[in-house]
Amino acid sequence: MSVSIGGINIPESLIMCEWRLGVVERLLEQVMPFLPPGTVTQAKIDQIRSDVFNELQKKYPDAGLTLNSGPK
Repeated sequence: MSVSIGGINIPESLIMCEWRLGVVERLLEQVMPFLPPGTVTQAKIDQIRSDVFNELQKKYPDAGLTLNSGPK
């Protein structure tokens, strides 16, 4: 039996998130050395985070998601 909150299957979502994040991290480690300096700025990272969060809010409208400053 899986736990679901706000329409989100928690165990499945956590595993998928860890897997996808691991793939993205490794891809970035391979690509970053080839990017020109200044390609990835803090402003661009902040915009991406905001865009992704807005997509998550739309995907999970019943989850009551709020944006904070990120991991501490």
